[in-house]
Order: sequence, then C-alpha cells, then structure tokens
Amino acid sequence: MNGEAGAEGLIPHICDALFNVLNSRSNDTMVVIKLSFMEIYNDECYDLLTDFDHLKKKSSSSSTTTTVGTKRSQQSSSKSRGTGLLLGGDARNGFNPKGLTERAVHSVSQVLDCVEVGNRNRAIASHNLNLKSSRSHAVLFLDISQTKSSSSKSKSATVLKSRLTL
Repeated sequence: MNGEAGAEGLIPHICDALFNVLNSRSNDTMVVIKLSFMEIYNDECYDLLTDFDHLKKKSSSSSTTTTVGTKRSQQSSSKSRGTGLLLGGDARNGFNPKGLTERAVHSVSQVLDCVEVGNRNRAIASHNLNLKSSRSHAVLFLDISQTKSSSSKSKSATVLKSRLTL
C-alpha cells in the first residue's frame, strides 16, 4: 500500500489528497488528524507504534525472540511483543482497539514516517518464495476531527469526526 519511489502506493496518494483538501479549508475550521497503526498476527492485534525493543528488555530471558535488523521474526514470543490489544467498539464510534497509540500528524511526510516505523515493527519471516514476507495484516487508522467555529454570538462550534481505515 506504500509503493516505492516513482510508483507510490495508495497511502501516499490518499494522504496527499487528504492534506490538499484540508489545507484549502477556511481559517475558521480547525482540523486534527490522529494516526494509529496496528497489526493482526496469529489472531492477536498489536500496536505497531509501540517501542518493541523496550518491551523485549522487560521480557524474561527465556524468550524465543529473534530480531532481524529492527524487525521481529515469526518466532517472536507474545512476551516480547507485549499483550494483544483489546478489541471493542460500538455503533457510534465503530471499531476501536483499546490502548492503541495515537499520534497527531500534520503532513503527508509525518504519516509516512509513522508508517515506516510501524512497518519496521511488523512480524516477518522467510519462506521459499519471499525472504522478507510479512506474516501479518496491518491496519492504518486516520481519525480526522474538524471543528468549525460558529460566526454567531453563541460561540458554539460544530464538530465532525471521521475515520479513514486503510
């Protein structure tokens, strides 16, 4: 979904369009974008923006964690990855993993930096056809909150919230 230099994928194109639209808005609208990135691996959900190196130091010495560069291999134990996220949600707010890190982003480059960090934290392993195969599914959330100030004397504001899931 990221693509490569000269052949950018969906995430850079979508974020480019999103920030172009948001930057063309009037000054009476405040926009906040928060990014979260999670992985679904072995039927568990993990926060990809968590510092896994910190968690590995806290895990027991009997851990079977192996590291390739900054990436974890398929042999990573659940202790080294932290505990899985609790999944939940409701009709009003939708799917909402509890404890998922949110980072405020203000540009396409900040989004792509977060995606790069998260991709380094994904579980990978090799197989016959691919030496660096992702062994998981990744889900990127962009939560967009727009607050438009009212021009009336009542000083009320209209808040619109949206979630883009990639």
